[in-house]
Amino acid sequence: ANQGRVHHAVKALLAATSFQHLIRIAVDELPAMLDVAAVAIGVENGERLPGAAGDTGVVVLKPGAIDALVGADRAIALRPVAEADRVVFGAGAARVHSVAMMRLSFGPHAPAGLFALGAAAADGFDARQGTDLLGFLAHVLQLRIRRWLSLGT
Repeated sequence: ANQGRVHHAVKALLAATSFQHLIRIAVDELPAMLDVAAVAIGVENGERLPGAAGDTGVVVLKPGAIDALVGADRAIALRPVAEADRVVFGAGAARVHSVAMMRLSFGPHAPAGLFALGAAAADGFDARQGTDLLGFLAHVLQLRIRRWLSLGT
């Protein structure tokens, strides 16, 4: 079932027609597709992404926040929700009781990125779970963001 959900989510991300559409799909549609309470995308350094004017659904994080959330030497972290996660999920934080935090790289001169999934169940994400499908989903999102940013949209 999880593999089917991820495949459905990837198809939706691949169908995005603009950068803003991609972010809207990720933040607004992926929660239902993946059966999670919330999805967030974040970038560090307080820099605006090109084409990300206005209310984009992208959370601006302080420098070093992603290392603190995911771990300096990790690409993915699965764990119970922590107080620091409230910043990432904003208004949806109250519904989140466990998280999957995935590091995103948009390129050598772009700010660090984060893809976060929040589950309503305390055991929705657990460090003992495999991360292959989550890593695949994060990689697809990362590549799609890179594509749109390189087009200047």
